[in-house]
Amino acid sequence: MPAEEKDGDATWKKVETQFKSKPASEFLDPCQDFANRSIKCMRRNANDRDLCQDYFQ
Repeated sequence: MPAEEKDGDATWKKVETQFKSKPASEFLDPCQDFANRSIKCMRRNANDRDLCQDYFQ
């Protein structure tokens, strides 16, 4: 199994419970957690993308 598939499986496991327990009309973006982390990293590092490269692969 390629590493990308393993990462995808791990990501789904993290949000699966949230997704299954949300009301039908509620929107859930599984990528929002990663987006928030990347923004925090950029703020912490004065917008130096090289220091936050893990979030932009």
